[in-house]
Amino acid sequence: MNGLSIIFLVVFFASLVGGYVAIRRNLATIMNVGLISGAINVSSLTIVGLGRDADTALSVIGGIVVGIGLTFAMVTMAAFFQNNQSSTTLAAFDAASKDQNRQQ
Repeated sequence: MNGLSIIFLVVFFASLVGGYVAIRRNLATIMNVGLISGAINVSSLTIVGLGRDADTALSVIGGIVVGIGLTFAMVTMAAFFQNNQSSTTLAAFDAASKDQNRQQ
């Protein structure tokens, strides 16, 4: 695996984690995060495939299928946990973090 592939695998990983955090923290709408993360994931996985000297058609199809599939899984998990998280849990966490910051 060459350096270009490793760089774009890191970009793919960062896109998944960033999208998950953005959805969980309501930083943007689920649709916007899904579209942006999906575009980054598809393009980065396609470039990883091309960087590994794979067949061009296989790299493009694999990048599309795997990129969209993993983006869909990430969006589904983040939306599920966001919608099922009770507001009292968030309020308790915020209060505890504020108390901890005051003590420091």
